Amino acid sequence: MSFTEMNQVVIALLILSMIHAYVFGILFFTHKKVSSRIMAFYMLNVALQYFLFLNIRIFRIEPLIDLFLYLIVLLSLATHPLIYLYVKVLTNEKYRFTKRAIVHFLPALILGFISVVLVAQTDDNTRNQLMAPVNEVNTDTPLPLIAIVFFVSTILLFLQILFYAVLMFKLLYSHDKNIEEVYSYKQNLSLLWLKIFVVIYVLYYILEFVLFAFKGVNISTSAYYSLVALHVFFVGWMAFKQRDIYKSHHTPQRIYNSTSAIEIRNEDKQEDVIKSMEAEHYGENSEDSEKYLKLFSELQSLMLTSQLYLEKELSLYDLAQLLQTNKNYLSKAINLSTGGTFYDFINGYRITEAKKMLRDPQYKHLSIEGIGLSSGFKSRSVFYSVFKKMESITPAAYRSDYEV
Repeated sequence: MSFTEMNQVVIALLILSMIHAYVFGILFFTHKKVSSRIMAFYMLNVALQYFLFLNIRIFRIEPLIDLFLYLIVLLSLATHPLIYLYVKVLTNEKYRFTKRAIVHFLPALILGFISVVLVAQTDDNTRNQLMAPVNEVNTDTPLPLIAIVFFVSTILLFLQILFYAVLMFKLLYSHDKNIEEVYSYKQNLSLLWLKIFVVIYVLYYILEFVLFAFKGVNISTSAYYSLVALHVFFVGWMAFKQRDIYKSHHTPQRIYNSTSAIEIRNEDKQEDVIKSMEAEHYGENSEDSEKYLKLFSELQSLMLTSQLYLEKELSLYDLAQLLQTNKNYLSKAINLSTGGTFYDFINGYRITEAKKMLRDPQYKHLSIEGIGLSSGFKSRSVFYSVFKKMESITPAAYRSDYEV
């Protein structure tokens, strides 16, 4: 692919990508969330890379031209660690951004420092050769040391994407299981967009590697940079809409309206349970198991009294707050008592409610979707999926069995 043939469409796409990345980066910096701050660095990193590339090809701002050689190794090798840490923070409730995260940036810092030192020692002719399109490079002269560093950095960049792609897929796979322990729904929590992004990300760098390794391969520059522009806008927009997942976002209205539920525990019971829950290690002897069973019994009473399972966005945070206990202990109480997750536990109540409505003639006017929504499900598709999984029959078939 020859960058000397950049047409106006390609230039416009690159400039658009740079502007999108810059705007998204500034917007993310206005958020206090750690995930947003990491995404801000990622977007500004991308924006700066595009600017430096455009400057040596289009803008030609002389005082800034050499910055491409000074910074490109550092910026490129920092790209993958940034997107990995974003996924890490988003999918891991217990992860805290610490100084140890600097390990991921050591290749960028080390090779970036070496490249800066070597670039400072090169003459103007060598620098022009380094910034020239591939088809204009003079292959008759021996490669300077800085060119070898750039080559090694490029290889390392491709190895990084494979390494971090595996790590990100593992995080996203674990996340799918973890959200069932905390939420009664999965919509907008499964991070499907990130899975799509990682797949596209890998394919994009495979394409980059093919173009790098096989110089004779030709590809439409317009199509190539259309993919680049789409990547920036897709990631920026989806990340902008993404909320923190492992955090209580709301308190169901039924909690406010249910004073009887709050009275499930008296003060003595509260103090007894809270003290036991505050222990650093909570064993699984018979006495502890009894406390878990007791907590689960109180949870069942709460569910029956307040019908909180009808709340479409009910979370374990909400119930733990109401029962004045720790989220992790409540989750374990559910696991030990039912053998399933919080997601299964709540949806079990919802399916029971839906079955009552499907059997009751007074709800005959409601569609299957209407009954699903009235039972606490967020969508028809999820209702059908959970109902079929638990009852081995579709809601429509179940209703027909009870029709006169």
